[in-house]
Amino acid sequence: MHNLKLFFVYLIYFLTLNINLSDSNSLNWIKLLLDVDYTIHPHKTDPKYREKTEDVIREAGYVAERHEIKTEDGYWLTVHRIPRGKGQLPLANKPAVILQHGLLSSSAGWVLSGPKNGLGFALADEGYDVWMPNVRGNTYSKRHEFLNSVKEPPRFWNFSFHEMGYYDLPATIDYILSSTGQKQIYYIGHSMGTTISYVLMSTRPEYNKVIKACFSLAPIAFVDHIKSPLLRFLELTEPFLSNYLLDHDKYELLPQSNWLDFAHSHICNNSLTFRVCETFIGLITGFDFSELDKSTLDKILDHYPAGASLKTLIHYRQLMQDKSFHQYYYGLKENYIQYGTVKTPEYDFNNITAPVILFFGKNDWIAVREDVDNLFNKLPHIVGKIIIDYKNFNHLDFMFAKNINYLAFNTLINILNRYRDVGDVDSDFMKQYETI
Repeated sequence: MHNLKLFFVYLIYFLTLNINLSDSNSLNWIKLLLDVDYTIHPHKTDPKYREKTEDVIREAGYVAERHEIKTEDGYWLTVHRIPRGKGQLPLANKPAVILQHGLLSSSAGWVLSGPKNGLGFALADEGYDVWMPNVRGNTYSKRHEFLNSVKEPPRFWNFSFHEMGYYDLPATIDYILSSTGQKQIYYIGHSMGTTISYVLMSTRPEYNKVIKACFSLAPIAFVDHIKSPLLRFLELTEPFLSNYLLDHDKYELLPQSNWLDFAHSHICNNSLTFRVCETFIGLITGFDFSELDKSTLDKILDHYPAGASLKTLIHYRQLMQDKSFHQYYYGLKENYIQYGTVKTPEYDFNNITAPVILFFGKNDWIAVREDVDNLFNKLPHIVGKIIIDYKNFNHLDFMFAKNINYLAFNTLINILNRYRDVGDVDSDFMKQYETI
């Protein structure tokens, strides 16, 4: 296994950089890898030693809260909160906003860029009560009322983004409304965070009335046109990968681990091999090296990836193959048991009546324009579709771009404030931002 990992490191390096094997720097790089001590000390991957989201918030000078919420089906979710801006006094009746992370991410993603670029901080300073949930199975939400993620993995990890939308979001929204006395909330999701919002609003339509506005960053419902060569390769190989992992009782996808800790320390955090890490990420999300803030990369990689269920990956692959937005396909027999029909039910967009605003990038290899356009045409109460006016803007730029305020967040906050101050937005207001 150790040799296999090394092989892939070499392969990525030489394929992406076209290195000449006779070059002395290349040979030195190989020697460096061979001489590295691959033994990662246990404390480096022990969660109690890792910086947590609340630590990041407090280090920036803001108040941080940690809340534990139990879902209807027994999962305990950790939700981080920034109740007010830096130096602000506690105020009642502040509008509540949910920031929902994407696949393999966590609540930390909204604050790792610091007060200058982190959306969690910006919204708190703007006068919002900011709630940042963690979906079941990620670093912060691995508890269950009676299931153990390690001892009973088939049962604990038996969920995809469907359960996150059907159980996690309602529990979170109910808790926030009960805690704050608010009647409605604003919702901002990124990537899978948008997927689960569509699941919620289509399968539990009563929640549409409590979502005052839904902002979708890099929206994911249809994935017919994904450009990422690594994700397309994964689409082809996923059945073999899944079978191998399930045969070895592996139901969790990319948790924090010794190998990822090694990749962080010796590849992504090494000036000689940094481009390997950068290129690997770009092959998934789209390339935008100029907006990647290398000064925060070390902190980002301390929190990423945050883990997910293998079933979530399989569910997304099903969407890629079937070219529709539907619930999990179990097979004909199990479908009939689960749904009462052999056909997998599609999510009904007609049930989504909350106002939705879509944001996406020109260079996003996951939330591709053709798929965003398809989603735009399906949503009955679409308010706007905003394409970021920068040709290299990719999937992760919403979280970590150096100029994210200028590129996207200033616009988002202006629209959000319009809802807060006026109660609605009209087509004339949106014309200044909208790009069709």
